[in-house]
Amino acid sequence: MIIEIKFKNVLSFKDWTILDFRVDKKEQKKFNEWGSINIGREKLTKVVSLYGANASGKTNLIKVFKILKEIVLSDRKDRDQKIEIYPFMLDDKTKKTPSEFEILFYSNNIKYLYKLKVDVDQIYYESLEYYPGRKPLMIFERKTENGVSKVIFNNFLKIDEIIKKEIEAKCIKNITVFKAYKQTNVSNEIIENALIFFNNIDRIDFFSFFELLDIDLPVEFTYFVNSVFYYMLADISKDELLSFLKNADFNISDFIFDEKNVPIGNKTEKVKVIKSFIHKIKDESGNIEYKELPFELQSQGTGKIIIFLSLLLKNIKQNNKVILIDEIENSIHPLLLKHFIKKLLEMNNNFQIIFTTHYDSLLEWDEIIRKDFVWFTSKKEDGSSELYPLTDFKGLNRITSLKKAYDYGNFGAIPNIED
Repeated sequence: MIIEIKFKNVLSFKDWTILDFRVDKKEQKKFNEWGSINIGREKLTKVVSLYGANASGKTNLIKVFKILKEIVLSDRKDRDQKIEIYPFMLDDKTKKTPSEFEILFYSNNIKYLYKLKVDVDQIYYESLEYYPGRKPLMIFERKTENGVSKVIFNNFLKIDEIIKKEIEAKCIKNITVFKAYKQTNVSNEIIENALIFFNNIDRIDFFSFFELLDIDLPVEFTYFVNSVFYYMLADISKDELLSFLKNADFNISDFIFDEKNVPIGNKTEKVKVIKSFIHKIKDESGNIEYKELPFELQSQGTGKIIIFLSLLLKNIKQNNKVILIDEIENSIHPLLLKHFIKKLLEMNNNFQIIFTTHYDSLLEWDEIIRKDFVWFTSKKEDGSSELYPLTDFKGLNRITSLKKAYDYGNFGAIPNIED
């Protein structure tokens, strides 16, 4: 779980930028444990709801996490392969300057601090610390000079000197210590535990996936989409999803499965697919009946909602997930969105969701949306983005409508439209 992330010179974020998940004390007193996680000595929010005008940096914040994860975990074929990092390009100085990250997080109740300094050619600096008590203890530190990496490991790790030299040799200038470590046969519990955190960062690009539902597809690909949905259901429990749908006023009461022999490439594979949905209806006399409707005849809206829920529940049930969603309100009725957010926050699992939105009425849902959930991005005159929380503003409790205050520009983060 993220405590705080700081980054500099990444995408549209030119200066040091901080996203802090620590709860606001006033909001914690008002909501008690609602929407928060108790872990170690920290109380953290489960949600970041990000507002801002178009091109203000909202989606770029989502991309920051994706970029960091890929740098940490990705392999590169040779030392000349470029690293996918994008500095702030509207300044002649910053586009030639390395990007920097610092992320403070928990993984399985152990607190870590990871630092990274990187450009497209190499990793200049990297370190990992953990907190056995109140003070941090270094796990490893890496510096790269003249294209050669020097890695120092703390002796308490009890890693053999030969293995340390092997990791250092594999740690070419454009891969992380984490990736070099994974190329050896050694397994260290403290390092493995930190890697779990980065593997648990997931972006749900369900609207890209939804586009597949809007076009004509080959039969075998339709079955593929269907089978992906089936395997998501297998992970989250069919009953759990049906309960969500029932409470959201869908009339779907069950799914029926089937197996199909599907030609995929040069092979034929047996794929388990959803054959149909069972709908609960009332006939003209008011009697309840159950009718079967084939998968391919379901409405696109129903398909989108079910895939949205399946993806979310699949991730949340894995526990300790950081879930990234861009424009969460797309194709979802506002009341359904409210229902889903409320139900997700009622779950006891540890998770964090960072989502962008233009749906300002979310600010009126003060019974479920804490003020410390809400953050804004705004574009500065030099073209860079700034990030700041709603709780930075004073007198919030005297504002009768946060939505109106936002629409009037009291918090910034709206487009400047000239008549």
